[in-house]
Amino acid sequence: MKKDNKTGEKVREKSETLVLKVKMSELDVETQKIFMEFNPRESAFLVLYTLLGSKTCSNAKGSAVAAGYSETSARTTGWNLTHRPDIRAAIGKIHKAQMSTVTPERILHDLEDEHSRALEKGDLAAAIKATELQGRYLTMFSDRLYIVPDEMQEQLDDVERAEAQAIASIRLNQMAAEGRKVIESVEVGQV
Repeated sequence: MKKDNKTGEKVREKSETLVLKVKMSELDVETQKIFMEFNPRESAFLVLYTLLGSKTCSNAKGSAVAAGYSETSARTTGWNLTHRPDIRAAIGKIHKAQMSTVTPERILHDLEDEHSRALEKGDLAAAIKATELQGRYLTMFSDRLYIVPDEMQEQLDDVERAEAQAIASIRLNQMAAEGRKVIESVEVGQV
């Protein structure tokens, strides 16, 4: 019996330490209140289950084990926890709070940080992947092949021709305004 008490105390200490490692100051007041409503192991479970990008994110069994619950019953415990109305409500509130802080600027910043860390570690594959994801966000690459019917291509050509004429006209006017000599204006498509 004493062995179980010592094990239980170690688990409790581990859970409390895990919860304290979460930078509570970075969380808004409402999110901090959510964690305080539960015992240390439940709070640890919530932290692990909702920690974006972690191995335990949305993994009830893994979160339960990491929070200090028995590995043999972790699957059941994780399921039971995620199906408790109060825990479910807390998970929903935490996810909502997390999503409100996810912005394109933050994602790009995080990718830049990941790129830098990967280069420092010498992990070129991770650095390239971070760069690729930045490029995708900036639509520098496209995995799509656009097929345009012939009748639409003619319309697109007309639009492109009109845009080119407008750009050429603007540039010629700028050159004339700068006092540069304009030799001849040529209609696009006549060349």
